[in-house]
Amino acid sequence: MAESKWKDTSAFLLGLAVGAIIGYFLHSEKVDEIVEEMKIKLNKWRTDIEDQLDKGASWLQEMASKEES
Repeated sequence: MAESKWKDTSAFLLGLAVGAIIGYFLHSEKVDEIVEEMKIKLNKWRTDIEDQLDKGASWLQEMASKEES
């Protein structure tokens, strides 16, 4: 029973903290700047992932052609 109360209290406090962070973020004067930085970082990550996938596909094709030879 005590374990359940601890879990419930922890979940409530975690939710409260996340809500406070989101509220602070939404009322911050730098929201547009933060969102723009996030977009730039996400686009860079997407580009990096696409490059790695292309390299992996090229490597697989190269291995397949070597195996056929």
